Amino acid sequence: MQPFNSTYDDDPGHYDRLRDCWLNRRREKFIAGRLEAYQLPPDSLVLEIGSGTGWLLNRLGVRFPRLRFAGVEPIAGYVAYAQKNAPPNVRYLASTLERAEALAEQPRAVLSNDVLHHVPSYEGALRAAGRLAALGCRWLAIEPNCKNLYTFVKQATGYGEQNFWPRRFRRLARREGWRLDGKGHLFLVPPSVDQPPRWMQAIERLGERVPFLAGGVYLEFSFGPATGRSHGEQDRRHHEGRHHVAGPVLHSEDDGVVRERVAVGQHPDTV
Repeated sequence: MQPFNSTYDDDPGHYDRLRDCWLNRRREKFIAGRLEAYQLPPDSLVLEIGSGTGWLLNRLGVRFPRLRFAGVEPIAGYVAYAQKNAPPNVRYLASTLERAEALAEQPRAVLSNDVLHHVPSYEGALRAAGRLAALGCRWLAIEPNCKNLYTFVKQATGYGEQNFWPRRFRRLARREGWRLDGKGHLFLVPPSVDQPPRWMQAIERLGERVPFLAGGVYLEFSFGPATGRSHGEQDRRHHEGRHHVAGPVLHSEDDGVVRERVAVGQHPDTV
């Protein structure tokens, strides 16, 4: 099998151990804070695109026992490893997002972490997610920050890597019915650091607010009728009674991260 993006495709255990670092523990805490803020009803399904070895999703399953989680991952070895360590409310599907119809249920939240810069087509990923999502579904995407020069070069030259372009993704997302609700930057401490001292943690909280210093960028969307798509088509894909998320506020703070919120009616490309 041709590897997807990693030299660890055939060694999921080693890759999983590499994921256990300060950066990913902060990622987990940030995502958990956003899931709490979404106030999803009990038994709601949360989908992770590109769930890898399950490092994140299995921990979220333990944190949120009243929610159900599903991970979509094309590398079969990763899926087997993730399922072996999964709590009862977490399951995995060996598939790409475009072929994940076997999920047979509409998620109320979608997570993607360092995945979208690998996909061959933003449009394809957005349409596939839209076919699966419930109306009002939230999507939290975290990707490498191309404004950071080190990250830009690393993504441009690394094996199986490429840069993620947030503005282009936002523009295409809007056409497919994904409304931008918030965006911001995360991470300053590199993944090679297991546990930074307190002074380094404090510097990270300040430095990651500067776009050209932060290592990551996040985008937050909610799903509704797509531009150029008929309401009839939307109605055929989404039955009545789906959960709708309340409109966004302008500013909030989560895990010490200042989050930029987009006002209702504000054009996404102006923020």
